[in-house]
Amino acid sequence: MTEPRNDVQGWFVGHLEKEGQEYVFALNIEADMKANGSAARKIAGEVLRSMKLWN
Repeated sequence: MTEPRNDVQGWFVGHLEKEGQEYVFALNIEADMKANGSAARKIAGEVLRSMKLWN
């Protein structure tokens, strides 16, 4: 019997407002391991910072 795989898919969904603009986003990641909501949040933060939407 094969062991169940954990942490193979992660979601991070959010909403933010900046300078009167509203942004809604969703990020989904998949991998063989370590793909969870925490990992998705880290990637979303990096993307939002690169877009200068989040400090």
